[in-house]
Amino acid sequence: MYESEGDLYQLIIQTMKLIAVTQRDIFIDETEEQRDSIDKRWYDFFNKIDLIPLLLPNNLILAVELLNCCNVAGILLTGGGEISVLNGHVANQLSEKSEPLIYKGSSSLKMVRNGDLRQSLNGSRKERERIEEYLIELSIKNKLPLLGVCRGMQKIQNYFGIKLQKVDGHVMDMQEIVVDGKKRVVNSYHKYGTTETNRYLSVLAKSYDGVVKAVNHQSYNISGIMWHPERCQPFENEDINFFKKFYASSDISGR
Repeated sequence: MYESEGDLYQLIIQTMKLIAVTQRDIFIDETEEQRDSIDKRWYDFFNKIDLIPLLLPNNLILAVELLNCCNVAGILLTGGGEISVLNGHVANQLSEKSEPLIYKGSSSLKMVRNGDLRQSLNGSRKERERIEEYLIELSIKNKLPLLGVCRGMQKIQNYFGIKLQKVDGHVMDMQEIVVDGKKRVVNSYHKYGTTETNRYLSVLAKSYDGVVKAVNHQSYNISGIMWHPERCQPFENEDINFFKKFYASSDISGR
């Protein structure tokens, strides 16, 4: 038996990995409240794959403070909503001739370290996207595994220079796709995507009409999937094994 709840907590911390998890940003019209939210089915999925979520608020200052206090072993960009480039705003787009954006003087990390966070929040993009970009750069700098789900994968594609377009026929509960040459049925809830990639992101899965469904970065431990594993009931063994293997690439301390 454990002498205290603290002992049990320490055991859990020592045996389960802590990962940073983004949240959806929603506005409640009735009460005029802006809230952060996450599908509670993610909690059951995290339990299944032995991960502890560090839920990040959609406030870059607080999110960075949390990350400074905690040694995360990985990062998850969750789904829900569209990235701002799809709504006509300017977003970080790389040309094929440019190098991938990494930790440089103009990056979010640089602004954070200079204490210039408030300036970095100006502009048309939402704070959620600022946080997502910060997390991608943090993943690159600290070699942390980062996985994007649905919108999270779109943000990865956008960050590394992939232009997304509206696609038809990709909002359905069941869709057959090809993953690593094998057929698989997954869910699909997105209206934007692409049939192309570039030299930074390799394609792991596609639908039969050619829309990219999963990607992996050629140099960094960054991947994305367009389906929602948390919405599958029961959870799929393929997703459980994939998540466990993906986050196994870093140790529990987050180093």
